[in-house]
Amino acid sequence: FYSFDQPGKSPDALLDSATVQTAPGHGRVEGPVWSVGRWKNKGALHFRQQGDCVHLDFGQDRFEQMTLATWVNLEELNHAHNALVYSNQWNRDGAMHWTVLEDGRIEFAVGGCAPDVVQSDKVMMHRRLGRWVHLAVVYDARQKNLRFYLNGVERENRSYTQGGRRDPQEVQLGSW
Repeated sequence: FYSFDQPGKSPDALLDSATVQTAPGHGRVEGPVWSVGRWKNKGALHFRQQGDCVHLDFGQDRFEQMTLATWVNLEELNHAHNALVYSNQWNRDGAMHWTVLEDGRIEFAVGGCAPDVVQSDKVMMHRRLGRWVHLAVVYDARQKNLRFYLNGVERENRSYTQGGRRDPQEVQLGSW
């Protein structure tokens, strides 16, 4: 769990609020700057340039179910894939990508599943650019199911013919 509260000691660290460990689980901030978040007293990272990212390491954990959720304020959709989360090694079973496509569809891609790429209908219309929106995706390997959410409302429910455990290992948040 990453609350995105700006750390007091190190601006290049994103603290894992679910653990009291010192290093594992914490993210390494590379490029984005701290700014005001969705609420006045809430921190956020502003990803300005291609390559701005946060490195996270989940170790060897494998997940049969996974929920990813975030508040985002997208200023523009100027790349084919505007990355939210992506694995460093796509050619590995269990790797994942979560992106907003330039046409406003949300994409969740998982290595080793069939199909390996699932897309929502267009949800990020131009009227939503420059505004805070809540995006979430829920993956369930047992149910072979993927659900997309926008502002707490389920927008899409898609099925897999072959599911598998998510093994994200090292991932990055942000620009791609």
